[in-house]
Amino acid sequence: MGTIESYCPGCFHEKGTAPICPTCGYDERSRTSPIALPPRSLLRDNYLVGRVLGRPGGFGITYLGYDLSLETRVAIKEYLPRDLAGRDDDHRTVVLHSQDDTESFTYGLEQFLKEARTLAKFNHPRVVRVRTFFQENATAYLVMDYIEGISLAEFLERLDRPLTEQQALDVMMPILDGVGVVHSQGFLHRDIKPQNIYLTAARQPILLDFGAARLAMGEKSRSLSVILTPGFAPYEQYHRRGEQGPWTDIYACAATLYYMVTRQVPPDALEREKGDTLTPPDSTQPGLSPHFCRAILRALATEPASRPRSIAEFQLQLRGLSVAPAAESDPTLAIPAPVKVPERITDTGASATLAIAPPPPTATRRSWVPLAVGSAAAVLLAAAAVVGYWMFQPATDDSRRTDNPVVASPAAESQPAVTSADDDAKPVPPPPVAAAAADPIRPAAPAAGDASDAAATPPAPVTAPAVRTTQPAAPPPITPATDTAPAPKEASARREPLRLSEPELRTRLREYMPPPHVRQRIRSLTRFVKTSCLVPIELLVDETGAVVRATPQPSPCPPNVAMIYAEAARHWRFDPTHAPDGSAVPVIGVVHIPFPPPEKDVPDGTRPLPRR
Repeated sequence: MGTIESYCPGCFHEKGTAPICPTCGYDERSRTSPIALPPRSLLRDNYLVGRVLGRPGGFGITYLGYDLSLETRVAIKEYLPRDLAGRDDDHRTVVLHSQDDTESFTYGLEQFLKEARTLAKFNHPRVVRVRTFFQENATAYLVMDYIEGISLAEFLERLDRPLTEQQALDVMMPILDGVGVVHSQGFLHRDIKPQNIYLTAARQPILLDFGAARLAMGEKSRSLSVILTPGFAPYEQYHRRGEQGPWTDIYACAATLYYMVTRQVPPDALEREKGDTLTPPDSTQPGLSPHFCRAILRALATEPASRPRSIAEFQLQLRGLSVAPAAESDPTLAIPAPVKVPERITDTGASATLAIAPPPPTATRRSWVPLAVGSAAAVLLAAAAVVGYWMFQPATDDSRRTDNPVVASPAAESQPAVTSADDDAKPVPPPPVAAAAADPIRPAAPAAGDASDAAATPPAPVTAPAVRTTQPAAPPPITPATDTAPAPKEASARREPLRLSEPELRTRLREYMPPPHVRQRIRSLTRFVKTSCLVPIELLVDETGAVVRATPQPSPCPPNVAMIYAEAARHWRFDPTHAPDGSAVPVIGVVHIPFPPPEKDVPDGTRPLPRR
């Protein structure tokens, strides 16, 4: 291994003393951002800082990095809100522009660290893996896997034609699986678009840049910053009190699908609110399936209540299936419409940033779940010819030998009970492809990667930096029953889940015993949360009676209550449910758990839940 000075900051290959790297062409004499760390800065005595990836953002900077211990490239994100802070004279330490910015900077730093802790808990091939995070230079850093690839936006620009329906589904279905996992933990992405979807060298689609996911789903906080991309942002993101939820990301996913199959960005949601000017995708691409187009148009509805309420439902509709209606309806399951207020953001460019003033201070209470998922992902764009080859050619053993770790795709999540969609919405097979250059971009099977958790040591208490005296300058896609698809492991693909009413589910409840730490958190909620409500949780139970998925549904309950209740419900046990032929079948249904519990020891596991 050479000296630090021999490494090129542009690619971290050894280049000697030459000013221009013979490998990547990086010129050390070129100007660098004055706010960025100097090239070859050393963090934690282990991470070497390289060139800035992309452009410095308003909240932070992402660098190409090098792990000296493991001798591998990484991506390093630095928390640095440029409106509040800059660099000291040593070009490393972060200092505040004004003492008045201390509270805002400290709060943002706390959110950055919470985002890091939350993202480190995810182990999904569609979510970038966090290796570690730490505090240094009066700020914080997040170290992630470095992903090599090409953005979907650039890929489509090079392709210079729309994707077929099947090609678009091959990209979006794995992304939806990843988004569904994020939603199941109570978080939103809030900035899904072609620029944030990357295709790796092994043709694996990955959703990057969680920098817009600042807050937990529906959680109110002192401030909120949301990145808006006109055409991909729904109407509720433009307003201060717009009700956001899974439907917000579903709109962006549908807009991305629309762009993939039409090569046209949907009209801005603000303009559509005045008068809907959205052109159906099959008007320009007549080969698209009717059910596919209807699913996209439903998900692009300006009113959130008209969109699918979950990622699973949207996936079913894209495949020409629909969720079977529940035996009983409940008003708490209705998706709240956005609250329309006169304040709105007027876009003046490709993207806009909405900054919401903090509300009046409220009584302090402990937060029981991480507030947000956040990360900015770094991508090295490979040479055009090489990437184009990998994107269009069939996968081979060699094509899966990439430098970046690739996590093996988990089994597909089982879906709710489904019925055939409209009679005229039968799935239409994708049109045949004539040339090799137009082969569907199906992802290659990934190699098993390191799925270990991030080894992050809890950081020291957050402190604000000094004040400057002078201001500086996939899983298999869901297919109709007539098609053949690999059987998911989460719930049997041999039998569709049977939807049960709440009383039927509760009569089968046999054991409710969450782990002690979950029970303690539930008991603590009654001391810190002064409200009462029914928490609706959708349960998916396998043939053995074990809960394989517990998903909070929209409700007036505080998000932290809903998420802790969902975590507890994953430990429930039910008596197996049998079909008329005697075989065990998976079931799905919604139960409502009262909060606060009617008695002190309920629902901490000492007795069954009361019947409704």
